[in-house]
Amino acid sequence: IEAYNKGDFDAVMTHFVVESTITGHPTDFDPVATDIYSIRTLHKQDLSSGQQYVISKLSVEGDTVTWNSVWGDDGCVQGHSAVVEDGKMLSWIWGEFVDCSELD
Repeated sequence: IEAYNKGDFDAVMTHFVVESTITGHPTDFDPVATDIYSIRTLHKQDLSSGQQYVISKLSVEGDTVTWNSVWGDDGCVQGHSAVVEDGKMLSWIWGEFVDCSELD
C-alpha cells in the first residue's frame, strides 16, 4: 500500500509472482488479469490516476488475506480476498463496490 501510494510501480510489482491472477478488477481492458504482464498493465493504469489507496479490516487466516479498501473519493470496496504464498500474491479477487458509509 505504501509503495502504491508513493507511485512506486516497481515496488508494487515485487508483490506478485508470474502466475498471479486478479479477478473482478474494475478496469477498462479486462476484469481478469491472468499473468504478470496483464497485472503490470492493470497497475500502470491504476497508478496513473494518482489516487490514494487505503485499506481497513485486514484479516489473515492461513494463506488467505481479506480486506476492505477505499480508492480515491468514492471507490469503496468491501471483501477483497487474496491468496499469498511466501509474501507474494498468487490470486486476488476484488470485493464488491459499496457505499462508503458501509465501511468501518
